[in-house]
Amino acid sequence: MELQDCPSLLKDVITTDKEEIALKDMVVAILLGSMPKRDGTERKVLLKANVKIFKCQGAALKKYARKSVKNVIIWGNHSSAQYPDVNHAKVKLQGKEDGTYAALEDDSWLKGEFITAVQQCGTAVIKA
Repeated sequence: MELQDCPSLLKDVITTDKEEIALKDMVVAILLGSMPKRDGTERKVLLKANVKIFKCQGAALKKYARKSVKNVIIWGNHSSAQYPDVNHAKVKLQGKEDGTYAALEDDSWLKGEFITAVQQCGTAVIKA
């Protein structure tokens, strides 16, 4: 679904189950994946499963990806109450580190469509 949502931004797709190939020299990381909440799933079961996923993702990013993107925070639970906070996020492009707003030069997208996409992602995945 994410690939279909942003084809104009997509440069390449690499299909692999090897972290060192998938993340090698990655410039931007947008991690949307987690175990989806299904009807009847207790929150503690969901959190336990997601902690494993996020720890693995974090360790792999630290080991293989470039150190150019940091400080992106998602506030709230897995619902429309989530808020992606990029106010302190930094992106390093062409050797220059800058704030996300300055680097993307598209405040309206970051304050609108991006927030909506994050807030509706869980529902879209469950429906898919």
